[in-house]
Amino acid sequence: MFLDVLRIVLHNAEEMLLDVFKRCYSDPRDIWKVLREIATQDGTVTEYRDRIVVELTALPIPAHRRATENLFYELNADRHTMESNNKTIYFKIKNSPS
Repeated sequence: MFLDVLRIVLHNAEEMLLDVFKRCYSDPRDIWKVLREIATQDGTVTEYRDRIVVELTALPIPAHRRATENLFYELNADRHTMESNNKTIYFKIKNSPS
């Protein structure tokens, strides 16, 4: 039963992320493919006193990189916070000035 609940939660989270990503990437033919590429990029997670920074390697295709930047802008605007430690999660692309 626990695994069923976990699957439902993960499915709902994925659908919510897709809804956000649809505002960031305009080609519906490969929206799932690009979202999967973003989710599987190499990256680092660094914890600071007041925040957690998730940095992903930029995708090689410029349109996909822009879509990632737009997605991160949307996610950062929502100011997601970890409830357990009250730290804000911040998303960025490695070697990006923002």
